[in-house]
Amino acid sequence: MRFKKISGNHWNITLFFIGLSVIMFVLNLMNPEIYIKLFLLKSSDLSQIYIWQFFTYIFYTDMHNVFLSALFFGFKILVLLWFCSALEALWGSPRFLIFFLLAVFVRSISAFLIGPLPVYDDLHLYICLMVAFGFNFPDNRIYVFFFPVRLKVLAIVFLCAIPVLIFIDAIQPGFSNGLIYIPRPVAALITGSLSYVALLVFFNRIFTGNKLAHVVNKLKETKHEIELKKSIETISEKNRAYKELLNKKDLSDNDKKVLSGITDDGKVLCEPEDFDESAQYCLGCDKYKNCVKRKIDNE
Repeated sequence: MRFKKISGNHWNITLFFIGLSVIMFVLNLMNPEIYIKLFLLKSSDLSQIYIWQFFTYIFYTDMHNVFLSALFFGFKILVLLWFCSALEALWGSPRFLIFFLLAVFVRSISAFLIGPLPVYDDLHLYICLMVAFGFNFPDNRIYVFFFPVRLKVLAIVFLCAIPVLIFIDAIQPGFSNGLIYIPRPVAALITGSLSYVALLVFFNRIFTGNKLAHVVNKLKETKHEIELKKSIETISEKNRAYKELLNKKDLSDNDKKVLSGITDDGKVLCEPEDFDESAQYCLGCDKYKNCVKRKIDNE
């Protein structure tokens, strides 16, 4: 896969972040309790937090099942390597870094100020990356349960899922408030919404112009292809039915010659607008399948 680079500033942010992710995973694997204490943003009490927790919360991985955790971590690294490297090459490192840090810090700062705490997930970050990547490279494909799916479709699915995820987060019990007291559901709705502010800030680079129009046009083409395939399958079924009727009828050589144009490949013998349903025969010729069906049925 090749990506067009639009900026001379390339700092390999993707590789740096992947390397940092590996280090944090190893630290978490060695001692999860100390890791949680040092790197998760759990409280709004200034005496109990470290400044780096506003960033390092995204590296947390649940270690209850080490094998599954390692498997999931490996998948996340592949996603980062694919999505981040492509966006960094496309936008340039400075713009990509701003996008990435917005997705990380806005959520943690909002949670610290109004809740809910603790903050320990990175789902919003991966959704932002998925949506940005999907709309910038809409025709690339990814295999989901061994089925190829275009990234523009996944991007739209994830985009539509954002309100659902925010609502689910808002009704979860058991989380503490931030520095400023706000009812927990309201705080969750605000923080959840702000978690995706990077998509709004980079709206012009992700959605507008030719990119969005290209995605919409591709979706229309896909819909047309599906409808055309269904139409061909329907015509093929009808033609096979006419052949079966032909075998049951004693027809003249001329009638058999008329019916010889019927095939199983879904080809229509002439255009529908050339056929008058109220007429006894086709206007253009006597080989249109509707004429054939009526001719057989009337005998």
